[in-house]
Amino acid sequence: MAEQSDEKRKEYENEAICIIHAATAQGLTLRLLGSLSFQFQCPTYAHLQKDLGRSYTDIDYAGYSMQASKMKPLFESLRYAEDAEVNIYYAGQRMIFYQPKKNGIHVYLEKAKERLACWVRLAEERLAGTNVCCYLTGGNDDSQEILQALYQEASEHVIPCENIVVNIGDEGHTMVSLAHSNPGEYPPRNR
Repeated sequence: MAEQSDEKRKEYENEAICIIHAATAQGLTLRLLGSLSFQFQCPTYAHLQKDLGRSYTDIDYAGYSMQASKMKPLFESLRYAEDAEVNIYYAGQRMIFYQPKKNGIHVYLEKAKERLACWVRLAEERLAGTNVCCYLTGGNDDSQEILQALYQEASEHVIPCENIVVNIGDEGHTMVSLAHSNPGEYPPRNR
């Protein structure tokens, strides 16, 4: 693949953030995935993608299936057209929007919930046979729909603790987790 110009890379980065802001303004949650997510979440190492010749080719998001009906109006307001064939075939799982000769947008519905379920199963598997517990809560903007996976998959070693008081160990210590306690920022500040 030909090297991507800094101008083109910045265009993708700006578009990704503009879409997140537009979604948030309409009460929708979109989480950036893939190489663009890495760019914002790992700014210290973001240069590696360009150094290794990785180009942005589309913008990927995870979203909630319960918000799927509101995605089309969102992207149409941003001058994107839907790929109706894909959106019908993968109804409730995946959506594609595009601008001719420009960015393609993929919205993967339910992926956040599936990924959380996988992580909980992995933790249970790895912690089996130990006395170690893993206390998990949602992120700052995770919906109850996402958190269902945490409660459904958790068992002996993974302890869901969203908005409840839990006892930690035998020493009488308690913990309270409040995921929605402060507004998040996107993209994160360089620290």
